Amino acid sequence: MGLKSKALFLHPRNNHLRKHTTSASVILAIDIGNTSVDLAVFRGKRVVWRDKISVRPVSRMLLSLKGIKIPFKLDAVAVSCVNPPVGRRIAAWSKKKLGMKPLVVGKDLPISMPVRLSSGQAGDDRICSAVAAYERCKGACIVVDFGTALKMQVVNSQGEFLGGAIMCGISLSARALHEQTALLPHVRLRTPRRAIGRNTEEALRSGLMIGSIGAVRHLLECIKTELNCPVTVFATGSDSKSLGKAIGSFDSIVPVLALEGIRVLYEQSVDHL
Repeated sequence: MGLKSKALFLHPRNNHLRKHTTSASVILAIDIGNTSVDLAVFRGKRVVWRDKISVRPVSRMLLSLKGIKIPFKLDAVAVSCVNPPVGRRIAAWSKKKLGMKPLVVGKDLPISMPVRLSSGQAGDDRICSAVAAYERCKGACIVVDFGTALKMQVVNSQGEFLGGAIMCGISLSARALHEQTALLPHVRLRTPRRAIGRNTEEALRSGLMIGSIGAVRHLLECIKTELNCPVTVFATGSDSKSLGKAIGSFDSIVPVLALEGIRVLYEQSVDHL
């Protein structure tokens, strides 16, 4: 199906064009991160199309955007962004190619989850994954997001975002060790059979993989102790399937949790747009 014709629902300013929204609405959710852009089309709650592109270099990202073909007529485009320069390019692409101005989490789509932080604001990607996790379990939960940064989001039983923990993602740590030292190589990440590395590559894999697995397990235990209640633990992000199985502390592995949260926030807001 071609994408030249505009969908009826475009933007809050175009309320007079908005059609009745049902559970089968077709929504393009876009999660714009520091190293990649994740895209998914939801028909209702079901993912019917997915893609992912790198944001570096910009020329490659622009070429990838030109090649994206979405075989659905969209009712809306909704975006979460922690990378404003890339976000502006994605917005321009959406308006030009899809004929739709994206609805932005935190601006057009209010964040419904109470955020209990002492100061500042959590990244929208963290909020989106927390919203989706709570929507799934309706109770206290922890989300471990294996991305550029390894992030943990914590939600209490009342559905309030409490904060969490952030550390270097495993791929970022491996790249930093290679780029910031004279002799350490860049290694392909895989879980080693033993902790004692017999050469530099094995030692790096041990520290990066086994060390990160231990850090995640320890952080989860500390957070569970502080919550002091039954808790559901989710893994998400690009490395969630491989690392989630290695860590073995998760009730559910959902790689598209942040995209799912964007969809939930859209559905919560659509009647007020």
